[in-house]
Amino acid sequence: MSMFLIQQSDAELDSVRNFQTHAQLTGVRMKDFCARSAEKEPVISNGLQLDLKHSVPRTEAADGLARFDVKLEIEALGDKDPEKMLFHVDCCIELTYTLAPDYSPTPSDLDAFKRGNAVFHSWPYMREFVQSATQRMGLSVPPIPLLRLAPLPQPEASPQGVVQRKAHPARKRTSKREAS
Repeated sequence: MSMFLIQQSDAELDSVRNFQTHAQLTGVRMKDFCARSAEKEPVISNGLQLDLKHSVPRTEAADGLARFDVKLEIEALGDKDPEKMLFHVDCCIELTYTLAPDYSPTPSDLDAFKRGNAVFHSWPYMREFVQSATQRMGLSVPPIPLLRLAPLPQPEASPQGVVQRKAHPARKRTSKREAS
């Protein structure tokens, strides 16, 4: 099963919380899209590989609104073989948030929100679009996986507060005598 995951640091998550407590999603608009499929659905024997790319090329906040353009691109390959491309879909979704009257987001609030939640909030619209488009293409595609947000894993700390790195298994060294 494919899983798409976005991870953010604790500081980024604090900025996200600050933004989302002062903002309400009030608009979703598909600005651009392109979808293509294989001429003929390929025979797939070892499963479907889904590749995801995302970016947020535009972020702006002014006049009580914040806008994010989220570009999402998903490609399905049969048997991890580029010759067995099943479909490719890319789109740009504009998200508009109404901001609380007393709130002006900081650059770090906007940056953290765009790197995680803006992509996360656009994902259901992308999933629905891919499902609808591939069905119209005559393809039998399973549902696109959920996108998950998670904190970055924390390094382990020792009781003295020193960060401990996990040791890699030691390699056995062979002396010149043993090698002969």
